[in-house]
Amino acid sequence: MQPIFHSIAVIGKYQKSRANAAPQTLCQAVRNIAAFVRAQGCEVTLDEETAGSIQLTDYATRDLDDIGRHCDLGLVIGGDGTMLSVGRRLASHGTPLIGINQGRLGFITDIPLEGFEATLAPMLVGDYEEDVRPLMHVLPDEGEVAIELLSGREASANFDMQSLAQLKQGDRVVVQRSPYSACFLHPVGWSYFATLRNKLRWNEGA
Repeated sequence: MQPIFHSIAVIGKYQKSRANAAPQTLCQAVRNIAAFVRAQGCEVTLDEETAGSIQLTDYATRDLDDIGRHCDLGLVIGGDGTMLSVGRRLASHGTPLIGINQGRLGFITDIPLEGFEATLAPMLVGDYEEDVRPLMHVLPDEGEVAIELLSGREASANFDMQSLAQLKQGDRVVVQRSPYSACFLHPVGWSYFATLRNKLRWNEGA
């Protein structure tokens, strides 16, 4: 069967070291995944920051907004924090994402990096579960929920494991539902709670 996705972006978690280079594990992961996707007959694009951090010049590059406008699918290499961050950036474009787990726990990046080919291949031809998640806007004014820091210590606002801002007494945060949703694709049979149970080893030995 032919892939249902024509143009696929590969996006990595780019945290540079002091030597200004990405970890070798990420470099090899991006190379392997990009080569596999190209071998399936798909056009491959690299996120420009990922490509720059691993110094890979074999593929076209785009920034995330351009990826949203031109690519059918994004493959995100990293952990759930990376997946959620990219999901928010691409939600307005409706670009679906598949996560390949390079973090400690992958509840939505649920494809192990080792042996990813066996899971990814059927997904590229349409064998997947779709997980659509509404987003929230955090606004300085009007909205559905308002949170005001009245007294006590300073606080910080965090959403989906991403730090938003440091707050002081008198600051006000308004949260409103976004018109956009993030779309994550998972292997057939995927269940968030089954993933949670397996990774946290619930009922182990029972």
